[in-house]
Amino acid sequence: MSDNKKNHVGRPTNEEVKQRKIKKKLVFLVPIIIVIIVVTAILNTKPSKAVGKAFIDNSNKKYKKMGTIFVDKRYYIQLFSKMTAVQGITTFDNYYMYTRSYPNDVEQKNTALVLASKDSPQNITKVFTNKAYGHANDITYNTSNKNIYVATAMGNTIIEIKKSDIYNSSKKYRIIKLPKKVSSIAYDKVYNRYYAGKGSNIYMFKSNFKLSKTMKKLYTWTPQGIETTLRRVLVINYKKVKKNNKTVFLNRIDVYNKSLSYVGTYEVIADGELESISVDSNKLILLINRLGNDYDYIYQTNIPANML
Repeated sequence: MSDNKKNHVGRPTNEEVKQRKIKKKLVFLVPIIIVIIVVTAILNTKPSKAVGKAFIDNSNKKYKKMGTIFVDKRYYIQLFSKMTAVQGITTFDNYYMYTRSYPNDVEQKNTALVLASKDSPQNITKVFTNKAYGHANDITYNTSNKNIYVATAMGNTIIEIKKSDIYNSSKKYRIIKLPKKVSSIAYDKVYNRYYAGKGSNIYMFKSNFKLSKTMKKLYTWTPQGIETTLRRVLVINYKKVKKNNKTVFLNRIDVYNKSLSYVGTYEVIADGELESISVDSNKLILLINRLGNDYDYIYQTNIPANML
């Protein structure tokens, strides 16, 4: 009798036994093969520019995108001046105070603090010029002692000016030396302390400007202004890129908690360089430098919930 036929009723032939063994092996091997194929495909796939909320910049450092702020041209306020570059902004009472510097003036002789009404900031109320202001890269207002502080970005000094002297048109000021060089500064009214930045570092200072903490930024774009809210520290960074033979600014606001742990990032879409931000109640004030154009501008929007 042939081996391919059943030699006993109900018993499988040798061929049937072989087929059953092959099926068992396939049942075991197929899932493993599928897993290998999937893993190989993932490893060989180039990272996307945007996968969910994870983004990668050119320094290959990941950051978490929390949202986008679009600067709507219909609602910004033009600040006319072709000669100088806006740098920092703060708010107190019914005023904005922003700083201007002459980028090509090495000695910074014409650096100015500009006082303007919130109702019509395009109309200047007062201007204070002083070489001591340095580059005047950022500015903040201390709600406790009613003083204004300017980050000169010209070493490890900041300038202290009494608000009363501003109103009295006095040119008095005091130089304060810090343990670190800073180019940005913000007062935190919740904990009565200061945050500042320079290069890749973010600093936390006590109310007497003693250093209490240092942290490295998430990535190495060019730093700008810094600001605080009730729970957060907001740090501006930007990067220049070429698009259609034009210089375009990629602007970001990185969000940290008060202990300087990173929370996430907002992208800011604007036709210029985001220099500084200020918080006025529940409003976020953005100062945009348009680099030699006929005007710079202030833009006001509601603060995103994740920034508060």
